[in-house]
Amino acid sequence: MSVLGSLLIVLHVLGGTKRRRQLQKPHLRILMAMSLNDLTVSMSAVLNFAMYPAGYTWDAALGNMASCRMLGFCAQMSHATGAYNALLCLYYWRTICRGMPAKAWWQFECSAHVIIVVGFAIVGAVGVWMEIYNPFLESTTCWIAPLPPHC
Repeated sequence: MSVLGSLLIVLHVLGGTKRRRQLQKPHLRILMAMSLNDLTVSMSAVLNFAMYPAGYTWDAALGNMASCRMLGFCAQMSHATGAYNALLCLYYWRTICRGMPAKAWWQFECSAHVIIVVGFAIVGAVGVWMEIYNPFLESTTCWIAPLPPHC
């Protein structure tokens, strides 16, 4: 359901003849960025069985440690959805309650997109580099866990 909902939001913002007008609206740009992030996270959840390493708690698993670390990276990137939600709330507060002009918001929004995407990507990449994303035995996902398990 999450994949379908996110895909419909992205298609609504990008699709149709009103695309240029839609992209001029800050709340739709933020909502689209949130939906794109949620779409990638939801797809990693759908493909969880293919990415979880074989030989651990899940018999249907097909992945290896590299795919497990990619799954951990996607799990880390999922927190960017919350950051976009906060940005959307901030947009409404700044424009409705404080009357922030569109030009000033545009400059702030560009910086916010860079900070959110780059910030969460760096944190996720550091986790991959440090090899801290491992099979999490209490569930069938890969997250910050010791290797070997229960160590």
